[in-house]
Amino acid sequence: MRWDITSGSTYTWSNYNYLTDVLITTSTGSVNKSVSYLSFRVTEASGTSTSIDWARVRKGGTEVTTAVGSEVSTLPVLTITNLGSSIGCEGTDLIINGNGFQTAFGIAVTIGGTPATSVTINSMTQIVAVIGAGTTGAVKVTTSAGSVSYGTFMVNKLSTVNAGAALAAICQGTKSDSLGGSLGGAATGGTWSDGGIGGTFSPNANDLNAIWAPPASYYGTATLTLSTSGSTCSNPAASKTLVVNPLPAVALSIDKSTICFSGTQILTATPGSGAFPTYAFAVNGSTIINNPSSTFALNASYLNLGNNSVTVSVPDAVTGCLGISPAINVIKVPQITGNFSAAGFGSSNNITICAGANVSFQFSKTGYAKYEFIVDGTTINDQGTSAFWSSPSLVEGNKITVRVTNANGCDSLFAPITVHVNPLPTGVISGDGTVCHNGPNQTITFIGSGSVAPYLFSNN
Repeated sequence: MRWDITSGSTYTWSNYNYLTDVLITTSTGSVNKSVSYLSFRVTEASGTSTSIDWARVRKGGTEVTTAVGSEVSTLPVLTITNLGSSIGCEGTDLIINGNGFQTAFGIAVTIGGTPATSVTINSMTQIVAVIGAGTTGAVKVTTSAGSVSYGTFMVNKLSTVNAGAALAAICQGTKSDSLGGSLGGAATGGTWSDGGIGGTFSPNANDLNAIWAPPASYYGTATLTLSTSGSTCSNPAASKTLVVNPLPAVALSIDKSTICFSGTQILTATPGSGAFPTYAFAVNGSTIINNPSSTFALNASYLNLGNNSVTVSVPDAVTGCLGISPAINVIKVPQITGNFSAAGFGSSNNITICAGANVSFQFSKTGYAKYEFIVDGTTINDQGTSAFWSSPSLVEGNKITVRVTNANGCDSLFAPITVHVNPLPTGVISGDGTVCHNGPNQTITFIGSGSVAPYLFSNN
């Protein structure tokens, strides 16, 4: 094929395959006469004419000469004969059969007025359009030869899903914030899952704003997935991750798990690794002290009588997660109760006796493990399980007390009893010494100290 152009103009020619939409070559000068199709552009030079003197088109071995300005067309008429289907999903292929699907000057497809995502030409008689996100309507094909419409095609929408905004990390044993998922398109419902971790969604897994609680022992990075349902085309899913930080490890021990009523025992916290800035010691769920030290003197005043649950909690310096030790049981022993007294003197803590008197001391409650009687700070008689003790050897100012010990080894020292001792009276008896039967009376005289009348005289 050859184009002659007015002298002084320039021209560009291209070999172009309409069926495959491929540009074969671009050049200037003579063109091989076997080329089937040719496009051209005429660039007018200053002072020249853009008219075409003559054009000669070679087809099938016969030259056809056309008049200047006329066109010879051998392209088929644009038609649509049928569709590969009458219904389809967004993003899938729609086969369109017909004729005249040349693309030298472009080809476009719309469905219900919405452009196809892309168009692929298989041949002059078949194209494939990727269905766009439109609505049901006529299929329309447009080329350089014009436009043609055909029938009604139903477009099924796809489901859309969004797993929601990213979630802030949580600590082991706690719950997430609201997951905040959303659905669109053809989706009618969604279901959350955690990839088999075994957590729970509240109020249920079908709630888009559910709250997720991992198992108490779980930590790591969980993938939470929202899957859709309701679409006849496809049901996509969307996911997001949630970091579950582990709790710091700490153990708690105590010197002795039984504490006397007024006693103290030392608690010791042992970190799993490293050290912590604070140690919060708690009794029965209530913190009693935030201590910078890992040890604490636990006084019985913090405890209830009987069993008590004692723990220590520590914060992770990076995540802020709070680790709590396994609880230990601490028993507070009841107070030793009873009264210490001297027999015959009631509840008095000061008694007065005569020299040589045998005084009995007693504790009002029996059954304790041990009773230790003490005189002036020195243990005089360790009676074991006997609550009684007596002595005839007390002297002025003696202080007598008792220490009572229960089965747990707890003891209590009771207030002392102070002893005051009166000395016995002294004196001499004198007289004539001989009394005759039926004889006169004799006088006997008592001379002494520390005594008062009346006096009682007796004989053997």
